[in-house]
Amino acid sequence: MKKPIKIEFYFSLAAYIVILGAVLIIANFVKNLHDKVLFFILTGIFTVLLTFFTPEEGDSKLKKIIYFALQSLVIVIPTMLKLEFTPFLFLFFILSAQGMIVFEMKEGLILVTLFSLVSVFSFIAFNNIAEAISISVSYIGGYYFFGIFGYTMKTAEKNRAKLEEALRELSEAHEKLKDYTIKAEELAVSKERVRISQDLHDTIGHYLTVASVQLEGAAKISDKDRKKSKKMLENANLAVKEALRNLRDAVSALRNPIEAELPLNYSLEQLAKSFNEATEIKVNMKVEEYSYNDKRIRETIYRIVQELLTNVKKHSDALNVWLSLKVEDNLLNFSFMDDGHGFNLEKGTMGFGLSGIKRRVEELGGEMFISNNDEKGASVQIKIPLNGEI
Repeated sequence: MKKPIKIEFYFSLAAYIVILGAVLIIANFVKNLHDKVLFFILTGIFTVLLTFFTPEEGDSKLKKIIYFALQSLVIVIPTMLKLEFTPFLFLFFILSAQGMIVFEMKEGLILVTLFSLVSVFSFIAFNNIAEAISISVSYIGGYYFFGIFGYTMKTAEKNRAKLEEALRELSEAHEKLKDYTIKAEELAVSKERVRISQDLHDTIGHYLTVASVQLEGAAKISDKDRKKSKKMLENANLAVKEALRNLRDAVSALRNPIEAELPLNYSLEQLAKSFNEATEIKVNMKVEEYSYNDKRIRETIYRIVQELLTNVKKHSDALNVWLSLKVEDNLLNFSFMDDGHGFNLEKGTMGFGLSGIKRRVEELGGEMFISNNDEKGASVQIKIPLNGEI
């Protein structure tokens, strides 16, 4: 980002232009060589003080007062020496702007008023009152104009600095949010791995244990009872096949078909199709087309459907599943029903899968309700706000 030019640069540029103008006027209109040299010396002193001793807003009040007193003295010396050269009072334009920059508003206005009074007395010293007042009006107006202009520049500079600080803090907060999001995703992946490892232990481990027992038993009685040994081998074969099927399901669960930014309705249709082919359980879907920009919501819905279909396959003995997804009033409404055994609501606790679904929904600020259908089967209703809160 391009670094902005600070207020000091603009003030210095304007001040040196005014000083240059005063030097040119002295060179062209002051005829007496002695007076001309004096004005050049005073202008040089004013420029040196301006360049090397200009106070800043944070400096002590005493330093500021000494600086402006010295500069004012330099400007009024010609009047004190009865040298009439009113354009030299132009230098008060610089001090007016500078005073409003380094002092607070009230103090700066008092300083500009003092410059105005000094100028009025200087004009009165060489002119009658009517002429002095007439000349003073334009000078005093210029002092206040330069002063307000300087104060406005200072205020703009402060506001710019505040805005830069706010942008810096916002950028830091954004980076922290990115880090948090990455950690949250890593935690979610870790939790998913724990869940899948538990499933592997509970299912594949079980079937492999059964197969191992059957194979050991068949080996022991193969010579004595071939018929029973054959039956045990068949059971072992079935157990291994079931273990392989569960392994394929676990691997499938690790894949994320919506990472490629596929539409959610298409991803769910593919999931339902593969589920139907594997189980012959019919999935009736009614998914409203909607652009789910929040990746977390899209992935959460997919995982929920995945988990619910797994539960149907394992526990419900259902033949049909009904799934609907629609958005109303910025609220995602998800409905899942089957015609199986239904939930054991008397148990009072949820299984591992349903607890995981409930946790996912609550992390998005949503709510989940489970019940049994009036006729037969289970029902899961989920509401997730698209703006973060219900």
